[in-house]
Amino acid sequence: MTLTERIINLLREEKLVDATNLTETVLYSKLSDIISEKYEDISPTLFGEAKKAKVTDKDDDGEGMDPVGHGDDDIDNDGDSDDTDDYLKNRRKTIGKAIQKEDEDVEEKLTYGVSKAAYATKRPEQKSMIRQKHFRDKEKMEREKDRERKVKEREASRKAMERGEG
Repeated sequence: MTLTERIINLLREEKLVDATNLTETVLYSKLSDIISEKYEDISPTLFGEAKKAKVTDKDDDGEGMDPVGHGDDDIDNDGDSDDTDDYLKNRRKTIGKAIQKEDEDVEEKLTYGVSKAAYATKRPEQKSMIRQKHFRDKEKMEREKDRERKVKEREASRKAMERGEG
């Protein structure tokens, strides 16, 4: 039975809340897919690589910095290649690996609050439900933060009134 048929059956059975929830699920799923497609189309132009400087023939002369992507063995650009340059090269490599691992861990863990692997195995309507729950939870957290902010503001106002400042 298709989703449309399920919605129609729910309407016939006068289960309006269920029909509304299923309709919203379908719409949010379609909306999410469209937004993802648009993001994939637009993001390369927004976050594209910066233009690189032209390659020069100033290898190890100590004058200026090397063009991006065309570095030489003189990492600190002091005119010679020594232990300091080896240290900096190793440090950059270690930091790069740590950043890459951190990025992979974050990517690996969650998609809409569930693991990527679990999300990938779900049917479209299940994915939609997961996305809906994720956004409902985010909205609930925002409302809770807003409520807490208002409580703090009222408390501060009350204290100001007690001190005679209001």
